[in-house]
Amino acid sequence: MAMTATARTASATDALQGHDLVLGYQRTTVVHGVSVSLRAGVVTALIGPNGSGKSTVLRSLARLHPVESGSVRVGEDDAAPLSAKEFARRVTLLSQSRPHPSGLEVRDVVAFGRHPAPRPVLRSRRPTGQRSTRP
Repeated sequence: MAMTATARTASATDALQGHDLVLGYQRTTVVHGVSVSLRAGVVTALIGPNGSGKSTVLRSLARLHPVESGSVRVGEDDAAPLSAKEFARRVTLLSQSRPHPSGLEVRDVVAFGRHPAPRPVLRSRRPTGQRSTRP
């Protein structure tokens, strides 16, 4: 079942908006003309059956999934021309499907996403003079 619902009309206080989104995978469209507005500081729930496109909509709003047609806005700005760094300063997605380090509070995990790095942060370093043991 594909997602076809439309949320309320966007207002100036909306932090993240998708307008007439059409989203899919390869040749299958799973979201047909959906509009959604998420307000800063307000908990919003996307409710629907499995496979209806809820995660696809969120991933598209976070620029992690391509938009076939429609637009995404951050505040009053079109999200498409924003640099990755500027977009990351303004939008954060904390997915439930990825494993997170244990022993951290939600606030700590969210804080990690506030400082985007241009390349991987974790690096493996060997003490000087040691060689790799890999074949």
